[in-house]
Amino acid sequence: MAVAAAGFVAVAPARAAGVICQDFNGADGGAAFAQTSGGGTACGRSANSDGALSTAIGNGAGAFGDNSVALGLNASAGGLVFDVNAGGLTTDYNNANTTAIGTGAQAGASAIGQANATALGTSAQANAGDATALGSSAQANGGNATALGNAAKANAVNAVALGADATANYEASVAIGVGATTTRDNQVMIGTGNSTYTLTGVASQAGKAAQAGPTYLLTTDSSGNLAASTFDVATLANLPAQVAQNSSDISTLNSTVSSHATELADHETRITNNTNAIAVHTAEIADLDTRVTTNTSNITQLDGRVGALEAGIQNLGDQISETRTEARAGTALALATAGLRYDDRPEKLSLAGGFGYFKGQSGLALGLGYNTSEDFRLNAALSATTRQGDVGVSVGASWTLN
Repeated sequence: MAVAAAGFVAVAPARAAGVICQDFNGADGGAAFAQTSGGGTACGRSANSDGALSTAIGNGAGAFGDNSVALGLNASAGGLVFDVNAGGLTTDYNNANTTAIGTGAQAGASAIGQANATALGTSAQANAGDATALGSSAQANGGNATALGNAAKANAVNAVALGADATANYEASVAIGVGATTTRDNQVMIGTGNSTYTLTGVASQAGKAAQAGPTYLLTTDSSGNLAASTFDVATLANLPAQVAQNSSDISTLNSTVSSHATELADHETRITNNTNAIAVHTAEIADLDTRVTTNTSNITQLDGRVGALEAGIQNLGDQISETRTEARAGTALALATAGLRYDDRPEKLSLAGGFGYFKGQSGLALGLGYNTSEDFRLNAALSATTRQGDVGVSVGASWTLN
């Protein structure tokens, strides 16, 4: 399906089955595209919704993980790396369910294993699984980490940084306030050394009024029983009037509760509608689980084929090594046989020996030579390798023709 708004032209390749929009002056730059993804939406110059059911809106926006959302100039959700020299995609992290909103925002865009990351704000970065970064240049770099505020940084697992330039560098630590920085695991740091703290109400006029009048001493005995040192009768005299006032207040509250009953009924209807929607989503998730199981089976089969290929390569390597050893041993035998020398005199029987060595392999040769006359000679040799135990035999004859 292709959808075009006023002032836009829409194109939807059949294999993408997504929504693509681009301004009519598309000749000035790269077109938006939904690359090999089902149900993707891409709007803006060079916008790319590569992940299934992903949404990329804005110049250069990229939604590369399944169900990911990228809104804003050069926003990136899901992670995709291009090799300029190779001329194409080299790595697709495909971090699903990531959300990047804001100019240059990045969610799950630096490595695999960063699914469910959320980055909102100019140059905000959520670089770990389930991490959340909210604010300009905020960074959440640890799993389940949360960074809220301009340049806030949560750099460890379960770390929380709240406030401009707040930094939580340690696991499960919490930094609250401008410039607050944690120094150990499981620490809660509020503000900096120059910060002051105020408990609301302690210095208020209402607080002062409540503390006016007689001061009473409360004591306890060894059994833990409490006793007052004095008794204010005037306070008890005012209790009936206070009870009457409280009764009036309670009646007013009852009327307010009754007026809210209709609103609660409306909320119950909305909750019922939401429950039905959740049931539909549960069915969709179950179907997705079935697809994941099928893909897992296919991956297992592929692993088996790769294992068989590796075994074949190992066997070939062993054969090559054995062939090389035998070739070197044969060379050593040839050198040993070539070293045999016999007596050239007629009617002389001679015994000769030789030794050969070549690249770690050695051989021995033993031969007999006999000259029946000055013109005819016979020789025979037996050779063997010293390491492999291979044996060779050679027989030769020569005639002198003039």
